[in-house]
Amino acid sequence: MNDLGLWFALIIPIICAIAALIFFRKKVTLWEPFIPMFGAALLILVFKWIGISSATSDNEYLSYHVVKVQYYEDWDYWQHQMCSMTVNCGKNCTRTVYYDCSHRVYCSAEWYAVLNNGQKVAISKTHYSTIIQKFKNNASFVDMNRDYYTKDGDMYETVWTDGDYNSFEFMAFEETYENRVQCSDDVFNYPDVSEEDVKEYKLFDYPEIDKFYKQPSVLADSTIVIPPCAQYKFDWLNGKLGMVKQVKIWVILMKNAERQRASMQEWYWKGGNKNELIYIISLDNKSCVEWCKVLSWTEREDLKVETRTWIEQNYKSKPLELLTFGDYLYKEVQKKFERKKWEDFNYITVDPPTWCYWVTWIFVLLSCIGLYYWIITNEFDNNIEK
Repeated sequence: MNDLGLWFALIIPIICAIAALIFFRKKVTLWEPFIPMFGAALLILVFKWIGISSATSDNEYLSYHVVKVQYYEDWDYWQHQMCSMTVNCGKNCTRTVYYDCSHRVYCSAEWYAVLNNGQKVAISKTHYSTIIQKFKNNASFVDMNRDYYTKDGDMYETVWTDGDYNSFEFMAFEETYENRVQCSDDVFNYPDVSEEDVKEYKLFDYPEIDKFYKQPSVLADSTIVIPPCAQYKFDWLNGKLGMVKQVKIWVILMKNAERQRASMQEWYWKGGNKNELIYIISLDNKSCVEWCKVLSWTEREDLKVETRTWIEQNYKSKPLELLTFGDYLYKEVQKKFERKKWEDFNYITVDPPTWCYWVTWIFVLLSCIGLYYWIITNEFDNNIEK
């Protein structure tokens, strides 16, 4: 079904116009039927945009790291202000009285993290304390030179020591973008994955970002233990390369999995988001690699082939070492990853979802009923001879 089904809704104001001119020709002027026609066309355009936007809307995850944190002390200032009120001055008489309503404005303390892209993110006091303990640097005093009333709040800034691996602070964020690929099964042939499929194949959802902007980069079956140092390694990897290479790396570890499970994961995530590099790895009972599947829209297919080959060859007969893999991947991604130009998929046509057609026809019908009630009952008549 294409958007012609939406435009066919224009038949409703046309039928209403014919009916009104036949049965209420004295109450309907020649220009009034154009109002429902215009309203119907506007509704069609609006619901078409809403339908396509909802179908193509997707979320990607961006990774950055903290370069400094800032603590702003609480402070206050005097707000000069004149207010007014209306008072009675006798029978049927009121007047406006002005008075000084100046008052103290209190500004509470604030804590911020400054990211490597320059973005400033508000954080909690607890999160701030955790970061400065990791940075282990003395805070620098910054005089804000405020025009204060009783409390002169200043700022304290603690800077991360660039290159210090152990004090690295990773942050993840979610951002919406247009993804035409996810609703184009005829082009990329990603079958729909049901809730039963998700349970049967134990497929992974994208993990939520917690209140400290943390999001695990390594996902695994419940029988696989992920050392904290390995999770930290891939957080570091994403934080360092997330902005520079516009990449988000995921590692999904499965236990004794059939390759079909990796295909189901690919279908479930619709090939991944535009910035993702996904490694799906199956491990045997000794944590050796059985196979590896790499998903990414990157322009560099050699990156996918070479890194997959490296994993399968190096860890076929020995347990997978995630730290070593992370170090290797950092060098390869830094050299070879090129994010797909998502504009290349603008050629994909997207039809509005089914609900959009029903909603459009219903709203067009209701708007025509309301407008023609107004047309028939308003003061404008058709001046025709009886």
